[in-house]
Amino acid sequence: MSHVVSEALLVVLGLVGAWGARRAPSPARLYWLLGIGTIVLAAAVGALEYAGLRVEGVHAVLVDLSMVVGIAGLLAGALSTFWVTVPSLPFAGLIFAGLAAVRFGLGTAWQGLAMLGIALAGLAARSRNPRGAALAFAGVLVLAVGQPLSGFLPEAGAFEPMDGFHLALGVALLCLGLAAGSATSAPEAEPASR
Repeated sequence: MSHVVSEALLVVLGLVGAWGARRAPSPARLYWLLGIGTIVLAAAVGALEYAGLRVEGVHAVLVDLSMVVGIAGLLAGALSTFWVTVPSLPFAGLIFAGLAAVRFGLGTAWQGLAMLGIALAGLAARSRNPRGAALAFAGVLVLAVGQPLSGFLPEAGAFEPMDGFHLALGVALLCLGLAAGSATSAPEAEPASR
């Protein structure tokens, strides 16, 4: 039952983060909503599965999808919000990189590199958008600390280590969505080289 509650909290926190990200400049808004949306969808189906609804295999597929498309969306959203706008072709490259990483068993490394990219993009905007930079960094920090620590948590009654990860991810999505919404305009595009 604890997984149902933690997945439901992840959904709620992710939806609030998505609500905050709706104010992000375009095309960053699309990337943020795609990233948060795929993770929230996986969590919603996970909550239904843990509650006893038979959706065998769907949750696992959506988790894999969120690990690739969701993480790529969060990274492209952060880059487009805080640093330089990411066109669609490099975004497709991010998805391909995520697919390759997951396929070759490097999913954790892919997540770590994406979180590092989000943190660096947030730090790049610290003078223009200190609130957004702080929220982006807080979201990455919560996930970076919460994910490994949740594996060390003992099972305490109804609470399981995976629940700690769900809660850390939910708080991270909330922080990242609010960071996205704090941007007032898109970063300037790089001038074309002649």
